[in-house]
Amino acid sequence: MSAGMPGRFAINAHLIGIKEAIREKSEAVFLEKGIAGQYFNIESLKAPETDDQELGEAKERKSKRFG
Repeated sequence: MSAGMPGRFAINAHLIGIKEAIREKSEAVFLEKGIAGQYFNIESLKAPETDDQELGEAKERKSKRFG
């Protein structure tokens, strides 16, 4: 694992929080359509490529500032 990167358990904790927020927001919409879900899971998330570029640029600026 790279230094400064979140560990596996930290990522899983964030996915659980994201999953619960999405479940809460979408549950009412599904129930209006007559769909009741028993389980709701998120396997992975992917940020748009523009976010990847902006994150890379921010990391570069940070490394220059502290390097």
